Amino acid sequence: MCEISGTKSSTPNSGFKIQRYCSQWAARLGPEEEFPIFLSSTWFKWLRELKYTSKCVVGEAYGHSSKYVYNCNECGNIGFKFMQYFMLNWHRKLEHNKERFVKHWNENHREENQLLSVANTDDDTVNKTNNPVNIRCLLQ
Repeated sequence: MCEISGTKSSTPNSGFKIQRYCSQWAARLGPEEEFPIFLSSTWFKWLRELKYTSKCVVGEAYGHSSKYVYNCNECGNIGFKFMQYFMLNWHRKLEHNKERFVKHWNENHREENQLLSVANTDDDTVNKTNNPVNIRCLLQ
């Protein structure tokens, strides 16, 4: 059975995942088994990017901008936590921080993100209603 959900829902988090806001980091911060080896060159590269406010998870959601540092204290705190938890290899805390980020973004910055996504894509690739649709297949 497949479940389809759009942006119209009763809870702010429904239908939105971290992939919607920062696809590059969502792919990187996936399952623990896919993380780079601790202290490897890839691990250092990712840590360096997490330190740069325009390249980190929250910066990607802001269109690779660091303006959130000045505009939203919560986004700044969440961005710092991504770097801290990655550096300490705290995978569970990273997962919790991803959820915290999505919840905060949906409650405070959803409209801003829709404007960014329209500005960063061609007219042919934009959903005409600007409402993403999540399709989740549930196997029984």
